[in-house]
Amino acid sequence: MFRAVAILGALLARWAIGTAAADLSTVEAVSVYVRGQQRDLAPDAVEVRELVTRCEQQLRDADDLLKLAVTPQTIRRIQATEVALEIRYRTPPTLQVAANGLTLRPLRLLIPLTGELAGSVTTIFHGRNAYDAGPYRNRAGTGQLASLVRELGVDFP
Repeated sequence: MFRAVAILGALLARWAIGTAAADLSTVEAVSVYVRGQQRDLAPDAVEVRELVTRCEQQLRDADDLLKLAVTPQTIRRIQATEVALEIRYRTPPTLQVAANGLTLRPLRLLIPLTGELAGSVTTIFHGRNAYDAGPYRNRAGTGQLASLVRELGVDFP
């Protein structure tokens, strides 16, 4: 019984830490790319805080690593032909990923909201100066993130 209570306590503590609101003072810019058109969102808006918080949480909860070589051309293609959300940080957040237990300190995240890397699975590209190979995936899907982006006034199919 004591062990069960200890495990439950540890899970609740992890949940409480993992769902903390994003620190927007570390965010430099939040942009949405709609088939080549970049739209910058106000990084201090309450809705943007929720969007950044959910993106960071999806990375923390990622359950798979996609074996994919990521080139600058890959990123440009996603930004030019799909709908994608990009978060750029002044100061990198510390995000521990469930899939492999690694702690990341990215300066940028890119999440496609449409296309082959979106839908029922969220693909999260991350990196410092450039995007790293091996984006993470989360089975939560992009639906909730896409809805939040639409609520911010960005229209896309």
